[in-house]
Amino acid sequence: MAHLITTLTMSKQATGQLVDVLVARGYVERVADPGDRRRLRVQASARGRAAAAVIGAAVATVDAELARRLPANVIEHARTMLLELARMRAEPSGSTNEESV
Repeated sequence: MAHLITTLTMSKQATGQLVDVLVARGYVERVADPGDRRRLRVQASARGRAAAAVIGAAVATVDAELARRLPANVIEHARTMLLELARMRAEPSGSTNEESV
């Protein structure tokens, strides 16, 4: 779960709650770590893998349509901008380096 906490940039408590919800809904399951039986790993269940496949297909469809309509550099610029907006949203309020106008 440490990898999830780092990847999602969420607190240990929030990550645990998210995993609990995903387990309850059947998308992931907790299994014993083969290297250390005291630890649990989180892995996608059959339902989770099926959902990921559906999402992957939908993303591929959207990507193909975007590629048909727009140049690659425009798509890349838009993705970069959206990622930066997501990072800004995740930052604590007032943590930007810009001065107030």
